[in-house]
Amino acid sequence: MHVDDFMITAMSEAMLDHLLADMNNAFGDVSVVRGRKHDYLGMVFDFTSDVCLRVSILTTVDDILSCARTGNDVASSPASNTLFSIDSTSALLSDVEREYFHSKVAKLLYLAKRVRPDILLAISFLSTRVRCPTEQDMSKLDRVLKYLNGTKTLGLSMRGETVVCVCAYIDASYAVHDDFKSHS
Repeated sequence: MHVDDFMITAMSEAMLDHLLADMNNAFGDVSVVRGRKHDYLGMVFDFTSDVCLRVSILTTVDDILSCARTGNDVASSPASNTLFSIDSTSALLSDVEREYFHSKVAKLLYLAKRVRPDILLAISFLSTRVRCPTEQDMSKLDRVLKYLNGTKTLGLSMRGETVVCVCAYIDASYAVHDDFKSHS
């Protein structure tokens, strides 16, 4: 649910029909879009496979890359092993570049939190740098964009089984910052 948009899935059409009848009684005429592929809040939910749900957000990726300076360049990963290194001698970005940096990081954060967790670590770090970004930060952003350029069609694939098990992992980098703070 998002404001006044709902996405409802169910095991059977009868369950959907019952819920929609209840919603129509409570709220009046509810518009419904049925099918196995839906565009919802910029994300495409593809239910065409019986065993897998695929979620992608290609239009947002294309929008982000449309005015990026990557050309056709690609990177093998969203960040290098120097992601957390901060060069205090790196020059600050101009006002125009700072606005570009802030805008790209915000859009990438939206993307990472919905469909692309593979870029989340790099973008969450870069989001801490939007107030006073440097040329070094811009270089790190460019790497994320190059990685995205080579992996545009990646999304999430979710498979349903009879047993639901959620596994979560966290990767913490111990004392990687100049002040010996950790990052997770």
